[in-house]
Amino acid sequence: MVQLGKRPFIGHLNFRSLPIRQWSHHGWDLFMIGIMVCVVCGVTFLYIEQEQNFNWWIGWWGRTWSLANLARSDLGQFWQDIRLSLTWERNSLYTLPLLPWIWVFGQSRTVYTIALAVTYLIPFCLGMGAIAQILVCKQPTPAHPFLSPTLNNHRSIFKPNSPTPRQIFWGTAWLTLLLPVNWMATFLGIPDTGSAALILWALWVYLKDPQLKQWFPIVLIGLLLAGAIIIRRHFSYGAIALMGAIAAHTIMPFIPTLIRRPQLVIRPILKKLSRLCLLVMVISATLLLVVPEFTMRALTINYRVLYASWSLPLDDTLHRYLIYFGGVPWLLAILGWFIIRQRSSATSPPYGITLTFSTIGLGIWLIALRYGNVFYALHISHFVVLGMVFTGIWIGRQSNSKRNLLSFGIGLYLITNAYLGFTGGNSNHPLLRWFLPPLFSQSMPPLVQTDQEELIRLVRYLQNLPSTTLTGHPALYVNGFQRLQLSPSLLRSIEYYFNPYFPSKLNLLQASQVNSDGIDSIPALLNAEYMIIADPLWQYPGDPSQVPAVGEWVLPQETQLLNRVLQAFNENWSYAQSFQLLPEEFHLARQTVVRIYKRKKTSTMAAVELLIKK
Repeated sequence: MVQLGKRPFIGHLNFRSLPIRQWSHHGWDLFMIGIMVCVVCGVTFLYIEQEQNFNWWIGWWGRTWSLANLARSDLGQFWQDIRLSLTWERNSLYTLPLLPWIWVFGQSRTVYTIALAVTYLIPFCLGMGAIAQILVCKQPTPAHPFLSPTLNNHRSIFKPNSPTPRQIFWGTAWLTLLLPVNWMATFLGIPDTGSAALILWALWVYLKDPQLKQWFPIVLIGLLLAGAIIIRRHFSYGAIALMGAIAAHTIMPFIPTLIRRPQLVIRPILKKLSRLCLLVMVISATLLLVVPEFTMRALTINYRVLYASWSLPLDDTLHRYLIYFGGVPWLLAILGWFIIRQRSSATSPPYGITLTFSTIGLGIWLIALRYGNVFYALHISHFVVLGMVFTGIWIGRQSNSKRNLLSFGIGLYLITNAYLGFTGGNSNHPLLRWFLPPLFSQSMPPLVQTDQEELIRLVRYLQNLPSTTLTGHPALYVNGFQRLQLSPSLLRSIEYYFNPYFPSKLNLLQASQVNSDGIDSIPALLNAEYMIIADPLWQYPGDPSQVPAVGEWVLPQETQLLNRVLQAFNENWSYAQSFQLLPEEFHLARQTVVRIYKRKKTSTMAAVELLIKK
């Protein structure tokens, strides 16, 4: 049976020390929160207003303001749509805290992205500060100065004259914002930062009570981890990493005694395991109650196989994550973790748990999965940020001359790195291209598409194509994968951008785009009335610094069907002979030409099988 302590965990937070009259003593913290909100809103506004693209990720934004309008007109239907979305891969729960922003400030993408930043990015930064506070201070302390009247009495392990917990908290939070990669999920319009924040706060709750003696942290950790998974499925890996760290630090202390005298530790081990099982039960129960269909799919589908095409070579993955953060932040992070390891408190549970959690996460993303999309960097951001904090505190303990020189150099670097990351600066200068990518983070400026007018013309042309079967909108086969060039999702986004309230006029057939997606393309190839062919197809050059960070890149051999379809029409294979080339052409960026082919006769199965042959 789980043995729960008598003192409730929530008592550790000292809420009794928070009468209203005491809040006036924390004006500095309120001021810092206000400044952070203003900075986040300002940076987001400036970034989004510089964009000139059709946002192939428009579905996240469009779903939010569609639900905002529905809630105003039909509240019952609104909740029905929310419940229905719980059966999807991407549900609509993330929209709930964003709706007031849409109601008050409007439906623009700028408003939506600012709402994402304030709602999800700021808690992510505060969670980072909360964890740094526990790791650096002598004793585990609350994550925010509001939560303890004695917070400023605890000094860090880098004593004497070390920063106070309040300084550590806010310094870490601001440092998190100075790394451009931490903003990218928000700028893409996806709620991944919210899941990352929930993972961090689950870690903080566990660090407050590593023994899990109370029922409250067990339930709270379970709810936070389940919430992270519900918002974005790939954060199940973050939950696995944290659960692995908890399991390791539950069992490891008993191993020496278990080997020598097992009878002495059987009962304590069973008690520990019972608490761990209770935590797993809370997570499982929450997922099954809230998103049962989603949970069953997650348990029955092998996502490693399904997403195998997105798995990059190890050297490419390491290079990609190196430039996402920059070489200098990685060096400072590794140095910081080494420094704190040498301190007397480095053997404490908070340090060991966090390092184990980080190590498992690094192993999952850099070695096991090797997915390269920029928003996956949120899974390992805490390792880089916390390591940099440890190095920064160590620098503060050096002599005045060293401290001033190092502080100035690192501060100048961080500001320059943020500027280059958000704007791109003059990173295309031949001299700068030699050292910017490895030392500084990859430039991630607002995306500007130079072929917007041509894409609009393409969509309008496709909308007006006549059906060869007179059964409504013609069936269109889009031979493209890269969303920054041409893909079904890009065409849908353009149409949705101009006609959000009307049914789609584009009947885009579902076909395989990468080798591992498991989609049967034979029906689409047989039924296509028009083939939309982009030539050439964008290919990943193998150097992530030479392509936009927000793209979705896979190795050329992972788009086998797309390559064969293009080859078939360029070389007039038997399948291509069933179509005739229309005179209209569309010229996109990077010298891409889009041609439209109209079916003139039925394709044979042999011709189709030649295309899909492995």
